[in-house]
Amino acid sequence: HEQCFVSHGGRACMRVFQLPPEHSLPDEQPWAWSVCRACKAATPSALLSEASCGISLGRFLEMSFYNSEACSRFSGCTHSLHSEHERYVGCGTLVCSISVHKCDVYDVTPPHAPTLDASPQQPESIPRKSGSWFSKSVASSEGNSLPTQPRRQSTTSLLAAKQPAGSYSAIAADALCAPQTVAEVMRVTRGVSLTKLNSEEQLYEIMSAADSLSELKIRYDGAEAEREAEVARVCGYHPIKVTILYPAPFAALRQRFCEGGDAAFGRSMMHSLPWDSGRGGMSGSFQKTVDERYLLKQVKSSEFQSFHAHAAAYFAFVRHTPAVLPSVLVKVLAAFHLEYRSSDKKTVHSQHILVQENLFFGH
Repeated sequence: HEQCFVSHGGRACMRVFQLPPEHSLPDEQPWAWSVCRACKAATPSALLSEASCGISLGRFLEMSFYNSEACSRFSGCTHSLHSEHERYVGCGTLVCSISVHKCDVYDVTPPHAPTLDASPQQPESIPRKSGSWFSKSVASSEGNSLPTQPRRQSTTSLLAAKQPAGSYSAIAADALCAPQTVAEVMRVTRGVSLTKLNSEEQLYEIMSAADSLSELKIRYDGAEAEREAEVARVCGYHPIKVTILYPAPFAALRQRFCEGGDAAFGRSMMHSLPWDSGRGGMSGSFQKTVDERYLLKQVKSSEFQSFHAHAAAYFAFVRHTPAVLPSVLVKVLAAFHLEYRSSDKKTVHSQHILVQENLFFGH
């Protein structure tokens, strides 16, 4: 099996193969060594430290692509450890080789999105009444135009099927289709639907629009009590308030980079399940949409506020990927602060959520 990642003019290849039983590595622990492709110098095998094992894949790839100064400490070789060495990590009879080569990227083709209704593991197609507020919001976002002045609709049905226990993504999905959110996006686009913005440059202008709100607060009380009850019926939680960071720039970003655009992203967010990242993270800190395209990551308030403060620089960077700055780093596609009550209304939850691409979707 071989997995490849491309960024910054380089191509990282990871290949897994199996050793004969007689050459199995000692102990059931990960070992590492490398061989220089330029001078054939080899480093001795050594056990990986706990700190090395804790490095994320994203951080490892970042060092492989951008760190050209590191050299081997053992073999006397002065060639770059990341770009000139074939590195190996093994455990038992399995060995993974990692190599980085120069690569010019001309275009990137993302994997196709699976059809939600075609998979037996996915929830059944969700019927919505034609008069429901949610169905009208989604239909308008998929059509040729959106109403310039969104009006309050009766919320007869957000989803026909109850969400799995512990899923809060329905709250975020509802907020994305709220009249306040639609109105803000329409204000920044000057009344033009995102689906009508045909050029990438038009979407990039929305992402960097100076007059866009940096945050939008949606409260579920008073006139919105009916929607609060409907969301509670769907997912079991009673929303109090949702804060959406940069609703218009993020909507334009999703329209540009998400297959199916902003509307398809909203549909994906309607269903999610708790997900174990396998990296010893905090229990319950991740959820994955049922179609496996997106990850919802719960972060600390300080990290959320830091992202808020640097969002303008983030949008400026993202607009240049992948054509100008090819990158394998996952994109943040939405940021929410969710405040809601438990099903019995006795406990108030406050969660800061960043929604990201699933790096391994389709693999």
